[in-house]
Amino acid sequence: MKFVSSQQLPPKKLGDQGEVAARRLLENKGYRFLTGNFRTKFGEIDLIFQDREELVFVEVKARTKSEQGLPEEAVNRYKLAGGGIFYAGASAIAATGENRRSGN
Repeated sequence: MKFVSSQQLPPKKLGDQGEVAARRLLENKGYRFLTGNFRTKFGEIDLIFQDREELVFVEVKARTKSEQGLPEEAVNRYKLAGGGIFYAGASAIAATGENRRSGN
């Protein structure tokens, strides 16, 4: 985990910087970027990548200080399931026609 500069940034700009850093990191690891800020009625997925045969949904949480908590602490069960990431992911799969697990 890496914290961005401690200068005061508006939340939107901080989030944008976090998404750029996350995208760069995953592309350097060989993931293929598909889209960002994918919006559905269920919520938004910050970044969507493909890793071989798998779609990878990324929720980015940028922080400037450790006192704000760890980014992964902000992504809880509600956010993953009932809060929208799961359903937004399903919408992304439907929108892209990706359904590799079922063989389609």
